Amino acid sequence: MSDKDLSLFHMKQIESELDNLFSEFIDLEDLKKKKKNQQQEAFKSRALAAYSLCILADVSPKVAADAVVDGFDDNGIDAFLFSKAQNTLYLVQAKYMRNGSGSPKANDMKSFKDGVFSFMPSLRCVIPIRVTSHSTKSRKFVSFKHF
Repeated sequence: MSDKDLSLFHMKQIESELDNLFSEFIDLEDLKKKKKNQQQEAFKSRALAAYSLCILADVSPKVAADAVVDGFDDNGIDAFLFSKAQNTLYLVQAKYMRNGSGSPKANDMKSFKDGVFSFMPSLRCVIPIRVTSHSTKSRKFVSFKHF
């Protein structure tokens, strides 16, 4: 089996797992007027972002899918989740590569960097609140999913 065939085989396995875990949770309402193949590509990228949160933040597929904020004008941030258990804020940028090879484009990475930096003023306000972990403000922040 060639490297290309092996990559495609792995991608089929990944697609199957993403479908199994996220088909009922990933929101595609904003893409209703798009072509089916565009919807499928967006689903895979959003599901990949959610999958990374399942692994890193140890959350359910539903919680991870609810953290997806991918869409037009998302500032390069495809998912956003605060894990109270890990005291960690996750900002995710995901690109699904259909053929199993390649890397994100420089423009995508710049968009993500800009999105993170635009988010920083909020983080400066949150850090003191997070340190006082049992305050009312902390509980309000933990329930906050989208910006």
